[in-house]
Amino acid sequence: MSVGDYLSRLMVALPLVLLLAAAMLLLKRRGWHPGRAALAPELRLVASLGLGPGVRLMVVEHRGQSHMLAVSRAGVTVVPRAEGMQP
Repeated sequence: MSVGDYLSRLMVALPLVLLLAAAMLLLKRRGWHPGRAALAPELRLVASLGLGPGVRLMVVEHRGQSHMLAVSRAGVTVVPRAEGMQP
């Protein structure tokens, strides 16, 4: 592979990569996040609290009911309701 061939490939690939990066920054600035696209429309994040590095406590609302989730690097766990708690 000659230097000229390498430079011609670079001149094609570099603008494409820069264009994709600029498009992602523009979409992120407008509020689009790739992870949120997978959420069901009836699922809404109510509150989120960081408990430590890689550990969060979240309250989500689904079809009018609130659920508490413990989220860590190991996975997501539904925190059961205590008896006598209001929904």
